[in-house]
Amino acid sequence: TAQAPEGSNVLLERMLANPDIDFLCDPPAYPPACRLAGGAFAHRTIPASFHRYGKLTVLEDDNRYDWIAPYEKPSCDYVMRSPAETRATVLRAYLSKLFDRGGIQYQDASPGEGGSLRPCLIDDETVLRALGEAMRAFAAAKPFVPATSGLDTALVVDVRDRFLWDWHSPESLRRGRDVFETLPLALYASGAAFDVLTEEDYRTCPSCYRTVFRLGDFLRTTEKLPLTGEAWAGILRTRGVHLYAEPGNLVRRNGDLILFHVGKAGRHVLRLPKADAGKTFRELTRGRTYASSEIVVESTGPETWLFCARKAPSSACPAR
Repeated sequence: TAQAPEGSNVLLERMLANPDIDFLCDPPAYPPACRLAGGAFAHRTIPASFHRYGKLTVLEDDNRYDWIAPYEKPSCDYVMRSPAETRATVLRAYLSKLFDRGGIQYQDASPGEGGSLRPCLIDDETVLRALGEAMRAFAAAKPFVPATSGLDTALVVDVRDRFLWDWHSPESLRRGRDVFETLPLALYASGAAFDVLTEEDYRTCPSCYRTVFRLGDFLRTTEKLPLTGEAWAGILRTRGVHLYAEPGNLVRRNGDLILFHVGKAGRHVLRLPKADAGKTFRELTRGRTYASSEIVVESTGPETWLFCARKAPSSACPAR
């Protein structure tokens, strides 16, 4: 389940406060809805709090790419299903650094783990080409990473809410897992862009956010949980939150940088808020420029795009 940084256990709290520790690494959640194309591949910790402690959070990419399928255990349900899905998810993970303000590591130090003959996960042409593509786009975007995201919607986690669980009740434990793991993943699939904060993060600037959802509120009710992107989209619309894309797609935003990730082939529309009127958007993996309130892109399978917006053509983000 998701682990909020402050107080989830004494050891993690002490590590964050330890001046001798510079960074910590965490893998995303393991459900296919998180890892396969279309999912968020999001931290199970909260990067904002690591930064407040002066630490770097490192995302562990231990995904199973398509070419590894013959070597993987049949029970593994997050093996990528095609080279296109491998490429799209490699880009998604690497470019997330722009939005988490963190690092990334590729966890496969022991090929052949468990006695299998599986080779190193990233030792594949599709993976390495995607990494090169992601690195070039990242280099072009990095100068435009702002100090704050500029988003006005937040998901707030108070670690004390974990004490609301009845650890002796299977039903309470199931709901707790749904609230702390499945529900945030569903919010990522809503088509909205938002920040994730602890209560301590939020208190540093409560006026920065117009719409706030507290994860603990879902533990305090017996109402049906919004465990799908569609369910969250309905809630967000009633609260006046802008939806950049249809539910089922991932949108992340940090200032003028927008990540758009889809899991299926088709025609995809990225709808920009009114605040972006007059801006020119450049897609940094292909170099195409858009100047419209709706960016329409097409894909033949899973895909990831990185857009950079500037107000004047003279200050537009550079080509890769």
